[in-house]
Amino acid sequence: AGAVLLLLWQVGRYFLARRGVLKRSRPVKGLENYAREICPGRQVRFYACPGLPGPMTMGLFRPVVLLPEEGAAPAALRHELYHIRRWDVAYKALLLLANAVHWFNPLVWWMVREGGRNLELCCDDDVVKGQDKELRRRYGEILIHTAAGCRAPVLSTYFGGGKQYLKGRLKNLFQHKKNSV
Repeated sequence: AGAVLLLLWQVGRYFLARRGVLKRSRPVKGLENYAREICPGRQVRFYACPGLPGPMTMGLFRPVVLLPEEGAAPAALRHELYHIRRWDVAYKALLLLANAVHWFNPLVWWMVREGGRNLELCCDDDVVKGQDKELRRRYGEILIHTAAGCRAPVLSTYFGGGKQYLKGRLKNLFQHKKNSV
């Protein structure tokens, strides 16, 4: 019963949030080239949403990238498209299922939170891979600007992610990583 209630609550919140956001948003044209470059073969729609502090991706099979009304920096847009390319919403759905089955276990709640954080770090890495320190610095400034944003529903990704993860994400931008190959 606990698993069913948790799933119903989270999925219900997601669908209500998606419907509400899409209802007050308007379609944005001209960004299709970004989508074709980063996630070929996926049909991605773009919408401008009033009151949204940073880009957000919603949807597993029909992904929608929500942008602030004033637009988004290309690096932030690329970040969200990397989520689509990597099927990160599917990973979040899998984490939700694990969380629902083990709703009583605080370690699983921690795992879900850290799994979502890891998805953000991986997309940050993809955006800044092979880039110079100047682009990494500008990307960090974009993160700082959008950090105090909203909470994303469970089956979505949000560029800002909140102040609690900001320090780790900024540190990750400038770490020298060894290739495992």
